[in-house]
Amino acid sequence: MVGGRSLGCSTCKKRKIKCDERRPICMNCEKTQRQTNEPGKPESYGGEPAEWTSPPAFTASPPSSDSQKLCMELVHAIESTKNTGFTLELCGKHIPQLPLRIGHSKILDSSISCFLSAHRGLQRPALGPSESQHKQYSRALHHMKLALDAPGEPDLDATVAATIVLADFELFNGQTHNWITHARGTEAILSAWGPSRIQSPWALDLFIIMTSAMVAASITSRQDYFLDTPKWRNVFERAANRPSIRAIERIEIKSWRAYTRLAYVVRSMNSPVVVASPKTAERMLDLWNQVSTMKDDVNALLEDPSVVVELPSKHADIPFDTYYSFHELPVAETLCYHWKFFILISQLMQHYYPDLVSPVEAEADKIKAVVNICKCFELVRSLKPLGTFFMHSNLPRAATALLDHLRIWALSACREILESGLVGGLDMALPMMHFIHLVEEWHQPSCHQWWLLGT
Repeated sequence: MVGGRSLGCSTCKKRKIKCDERRPICMNCEKTQRQTNEPGKPESYGGEPAEWTSPPAFTASPPSSDSQKLCMELVHAIESTKNTGFTLELCGKHIPQLPLRIGHSKILDSSISCFLSAHRGLQRPALGPSESQHKQYSRALHHMKLALDAPGEPDLDATVAATIVLADFELFNGQTHNWITHARGTEAILSAWGPSRIQSPWALDLFIIMTSAMVAASITSRQDYFLDTPKWRNVFERAANRPSIRAIERIEIKSWRAYTRLAYVVRSMNSPVVVASPKTAERMLDLWNQVSTMKDDVNALLEDPSVVVELPSKHADIPFDTYYSFHELPVAETLCYHWKFFILISQLMQHYYPDLVSPVEAEADKIKAVVNICKCFELVRSLKPLGTFFMHSNLPRAATALLDHLRIWALSACREILESGLVGGLDMALPMMHFIHLVEEWHQPSCHQWWLLGT
């Protein structure tokens, strides 16, 4: 035969009948309801079979800008360190939200660059702080000054987020006094701009994240905490009543809202006259009611298997039969901070105002909170140092309410955490020791006595 290869479908070729080459199925096959492959393409003319080659491999394009490169570095740092000792999961709920905000603000971008350099330094402590890290920090502070001095209204969200990220950078580098300075700066910014500026979900998240640092700054400055006022308490209410808020986030917000009164409590403990006043007793009772009424919400979370399960302990050196295995580490962090604060307020109420609480119930709830903190240690033990950062302050508070042998264990567990940080170049005790040093400068032993010993 002469001529090109037939374009008919395989069924028509096999039956040796003319194919009308209609796609996707010819008329003959449609009438007889036969399964077939569609007719060939005109390019298939010729005697040689078509040559097939594998598709080209996909290669990632290089970052098109510095912002894209920074975003990729941050995402890689978050994802590659999950479930490791250098996890960023517990550095705050703002961290996973930062990649989407890179490229819109120089002040935030330069702060994130500093933060990542400090995080890399923790993973390679032998290198130490580099000259480029100091330049990045200077650039971030320069951008901060330009943003605050610029005419018009600065970007509140970006400015506050940058101060939070720079505060994390200071902690990673062991510069605790600078961490307090950044907290005071945020306090001044929010106080000057007022609660009406905090409206967006992102701004509300940043506000909650900075609460603890601003409380510490307020205590060290021996001033009333401006957040412990009705207009600022409304901001906490707005944050807690958002429709998309989860139960654990609502507990976190309520805990920090109660925590804002701690500055007043610290000053009150310095003066026997103030402690004995009806006003102080009333405010302390209100604080006690705030933290104790969250008990049902916390218990509901602990009974939810989608949040946490209680498993038999695998470590012989831990004096508890079971431990809590949380599906999300930030949930364990939030609950431990809540339990620590509950223990502290319970100890104060039992010591100074025993007539205002039920002693049996208060003691039982306090011991339960103590045990709950201890049961979280086994989960995070393999995540030293960063994964256990939040436990270094919670275990000593739990130890103040434990019996002798359990107290020794809690303090040894805390020492294990601190030593792991020192190996990685992170002195986790610095923030607390710096805070205690500032409190001791008041020359009032009663104040730091209850802070350290719970009495």
